[in-house]
Amino acid sequence: MVLGEKELSQEIDNKYLLSDLYLVLVNIESNVIEKVKKGKLLGKEDDVDLLVPALTSSLSLLRQIIYLCEKGFPDGALMLARNIYEQMIICSFIESQEDEDNHNELLKKYFQDADLIKIKYQNELSKRFGLDKEVHKTSKLINIING
Repeated sequence: MVLGEKELSQEIDNKYLLSDLYLVLVNIESNVIEKVKKGKLLGKEDDVDLLVPALTSSLSLLRQIIYLCEKGFPDGALMLARNIYEQMIICSFIESQEDEDNHNELLKKYFQDADLIKIKYQNELSKRFGLDKEVHKTSKLINIING
């Protein structure tokens, strides 16, 4: 018996409890967003600034994983799951540092790298849209950061 797309999606959902996973995801998201808004937690370049973006990025990836699983693309879902695993490894490594100076130095490097990635992205977009002043500005910043 050949299943249609809707039946296949329902079978996958029943087997892997994707609807339940989605409800857990929505619950976590709403709680995190509420806590961040109330506590004004971000912007200090501390552990919270490391973990909240990693969590929200992971939640976004999880949404995509659920969708890919529902549509029958487990290979794509596994590729995205690896990104979540990589984020967890990075966060765990930084958090496991017992020496406070080493911990703070790793956090500093992490945020510098994140800033460099943003600047490189802006630089590439500026090149694509022919924004010469912005290309010059971001190229200069990239050179300064890279030393």
